[in-house]
Amino acid sequence: MPGHRVHTEADAGMRLFCYGTLQFDSIMREVSGHRCSGVPAVLDHYACFTVRGEVFPGIVPARRAHTPGLLYSGLGAAAMRRLDSFESDYYARERVAVREPAGRLVPAWAYVVRPDARGRLSEQAWDREWFEREQLDIFLRRISREGSWWARR
Repeated sequence: MPGHRVHTEADAGMRLFCYGTLQFDSIMREVSGHRCSGVPAVLDHYACFTVRGEVFPGIVPARRAHTPGLLYSGLGAAAMRRLDSFESDYYARERVAVREPAGRLVPAWAYVVRPDARGRLSEQAWDREWFEREQLDIFLRRISREGSWWARR
């Protein structure tokens, strides 16, 4: 039952489960255009791996895996459009169900690596602490320098 898929778009609302670079306030603010606060959550039956040659991750269905992250709520349509533009072509926004700390499953969106792009993933689990320590500032400068990257896509 990978991902506990949600059945309607309305069910997922404007919640977004983030497991990689978008967990960081500065990056989420730069990309979405809004200050957002997320709550810890877990996406069961998905594994998170580093994309080859990159500093960011992707998730894929995996039966016994669990991916921790943040669940953002109340994102508007404009923020979601910007987030969609930020994510590269090898991700698809999919409806999933994430587990809140109390154990309740809630519907949300998540960016999942498309089946035809899964070969881009390494076998190395993504390391959030390493990214924060070694790459966060560099990554933020890179996406900030690109300016209105979201409007060009």
